[in-house]
Amino acid sequence: MITRYARFLIITVLFLPLGLRHAAAQDAALTLSKHADFSTADREFGVGDVVHVRVKAPDVDPADLDQNELRVSAEREDGHESFVWRLPLTNHFDGTYTAALDSLHAGEWYLRAIVADGKGAAFEGDATFYVGAPNEHTELRIEGLIEELGETSLVIMDRRLFVVPDTKIVDKDGTEIPFSALRIGDRVLVVFTGSFTGELIALRVERRNRDNAEVS
Repeated sequence: MITRYARFLIITVLFLPLGLRHAAAQDAALTLSKHADFSTADREFGVGDVVHVRVKAPDVDPADLDQNELRVSAEREDGHESFVWRLPLTNHFDGTYTAALDSLHAGEWYLRAIVADGKGAAFEGDATFYVGAPNEHTELRIEGLIEELGETSLVIMDRRLFVVPDTKIVDKDGTEIPFSALRIGDRVLVVFTGSFTGELIALRVERRNRDNAEVS
């Protein structure tokens, strides 16, 4: 499996055989940047950064679009997509298309941009990027009993912490367990950080035991 560090250096641009014409390789491009003017090309972003995406597809007719979509998904350790977020790119009618992604949680992300017109010209580009390098996290810890469980969150000492695809959930011996294995009343140690939107994101949840000891 390619490591995330190696994948930072890779952009794969694919041209689909959707018709008679295809975007020229020397002109078409997919760029990710921390800046709205695309003055830099980036693959690592901090938590809270806006990820600016630009597609340059001069052969696609901007006035006759048949497909215009940006697919964004979080990567899991097994390489499968945990969920997919779809949105249209902004058409600037000059051969370029842009989007701005914000409030992304820390972890590895994958995106695919697809632009095609009704005459058969098409562009498809893929990129992998990472949000929140480990040394950028401000990590906090809390230990106590689970007071409430939601579909993607748990409450400890009146604090709601959200579980994301990159959250590690382990038993007291370090064995990974699913989020569904947790129960109200479990004593857990949670390492967490804040998100750009103010939510508390659990980086690691360690189930200690299931007694009714006093919350520490």
